Amino acid sequence: MTDATSLPVAAGVAAAKAVAPQVLTLLQKAFEKSARKIGYSLSNLCASYEDHLKATYTRCGAIKTILHPDEPVDLLSIYVQTKFKCQQRNLDDFAVIDEIRRKKRAVICGTAGGGKLFF
Repeated sequence: MTDATSLPVAAGVAAAKAVAPQVLTLLQKAFEKSARKIGYSLSNLCASYEDHLKATYTRCGAIKTILHPDEPVDLLSIYVQTKFKCQQRNLDDFAVIDEIRRKKRAVICGTAGGGKLFF
């Protein structure tokens, strides 16, 4: 003997199984279309800001120093790699950047003139 609710439940399960492949295909197509739009938007965004990023890099890539007060000097030509110590480990600046990306925060302490600002 079956109860009154088992027949509608069985019919619903059968209908869901019959429709599932079509629903899955529809969702995949919608996702692919959205992904294409997002990729297109990101490439447009990058292309739109390319001139701005180049100008900013050019503007910020040179600085005036006490030794060269009249003419900006290329920052990368005078940059001295900073060395850090964290819990008995010696780290270079690239390792510190990796740690910050992984842990999302950091406090950098040091004496005046130690290179904290330019790091």
